[in-house]
Amino acid sequence: MIKKRITAFLCGLLCLMSTGCGLQTAAAEERIQYRSSDAFFVNPLIGYMQNAEESEPYTETSLVYIDLTWRELEPERGQFNWDAVAEANHLSRWRAKWKHAVLRFVCDLPGKEAHRDIPDWLYAETGDGMDYDIDYGRGYCPNYANAVFREEHHRALREIGRYFSENWGAFVAYVEFGSLGHWGEWHVKYAEGLPYLPNAAIRREYVEDYVEAFPNARLLSRRSFQEMPAGTGIYNDVTGNVPETERLLRELSEGADFGSAQEEGAIKPLSKIWNSAPVGGEYTSSLSMENMLNRDFRSTLKLIEASHPSFLGPKIPDMRGGAEDDEQLSATALQNARKIQGMLGYRYRVTEIRISDAATDDGALATLYKQLTGQMGSPQTYQCVRVTLRNDGRAPMYFDWPVKLYLVKDGDRTPCSAYPLGGLQLTKIPEDSEASAEVLIPAAELEAENTQLYIGIEDPESGKPSVQLAMDVPMLDGMYLLR
Repeated sequence: MIKKRITAFLCGLLCLMSTGCGLQTAAAEERIQYRSSDAFFVNPLIGYMQNAEESEPYTETSLVYIDLTWRELEPERGQFNWDAVAEANHLSRWRAKWKHAVLRFVCDLPGKEAHRDIPDWLYAETGDGMDYDIDYGRGYCPNYANAVFREEHHRALREIGRYFSENWGAFVAYVEFGSLGHWGEWHVKYAEGLPYLPNAAIRREYVEDYVEAFPNARLLSRRSFQEMPAGTGIYNDVTGNVPETERLLRELSEGADFGSAQEEGAIKPLSKIWNSAPVGGEYTSSLSMENMLNRDFRSTLKLIEASHPSFLGPKIPDMRGGAEDDEQLSATALQNARKIQGMLGYRYRVTEIRISDAATDDGALATLYKQLTGQMGSPQTYQCVRVTLRNDGRAPMYFDWPVKLYLVKDGDRTPCSAYPLGGLQLTKIPEDSEASAEVLIPAAELEAENTQLYIGIEDPESGKPSVQLAMDVPMLDGMYLLR
């Protein structure tokens, strides 16, 4: 117990020293500022995404979309068809490329032919839903309030969460609340005679299934329901549709009733949700991609600017010149599609660094630390490096990937030292804002001959700098030269 307490104390002391607290002097300061870059690039966790089942990429992406029906997942109760799911969605391929996934579990996908998207064994145990043939298409609408259906859903979600966590690490970054309604979008065509969705108390059970199954992913809902936990984002699957997107924006501003469950005040206001929770979605299928990106581009652009999405897909423009329906896009439409692609999500850059001398480490605090760790010797001087990071994007990153400074010797591609900037939390740097943090670096290391100072944002899984910064400076293996 005593050893643990001493270790904890030393860790706290080291943290205090690494942040420069109480050690900086009023010495002369070196200040370096950096120009921004308007270069186009694709960064992790944001941008356009295409279906994981697609074998050929039709634009640069860092995300793939996985649409998983209960029928394909569990054809027999307790027998999960994971090998087929992994093969159909090329999971090994995407994982090897360090891409991330957006996942949605669905029980009702309208189609051209009569069918059911739940397993036959589950239909036999419940069977109190309704087959339909409406303008959306044909399919089967389960009774989501059925107790057996809810119990089996809890078991299935738990298995999905276990599988991806144990086999694919942090590959699934975002999970869209699905399960209920057409396309898993939490609405039904009740005007066509289909049963209403269950009340909030039952819907909350479905929400809890997702929260339990995916503790490390960011969750998104089709609408801002009262039962959704704090930090839940929004996905808009009708991006480009003016009246539908404007309705969503009104709901986020004012709240609304919920027709599919006949509930008043079921949708809560979440003003500027993008500052703390992700916004996703895809282009609407009800409009021509050419029209959205050419004739009606001003309207489309205004909707994007107002809703602040970080990712869109899998319905996206084919940047090779076509679309899913072989619609050939004009040069103007392609140019505008690229413009929107570059607007999605975060866009970080360093605006300046400040370097100043710090006190020697033979002060009382440092002396105590060295005595306790057996490092007494000649005094060592430090320099305090203060970094200011700005976000020129329309949303923050929703994961706190570590920001680090690196010292690299000329001719070497491997940093000889790395210093975390723990005071920079990417999730706390929203649109058009900046934050600063400082770290102490031994002067002998920072001023060593042929040593350069770089910065990078690391993917926690790969341990490598993986985020491109909008800076006009040389780059080395994902690191950006500061000095």
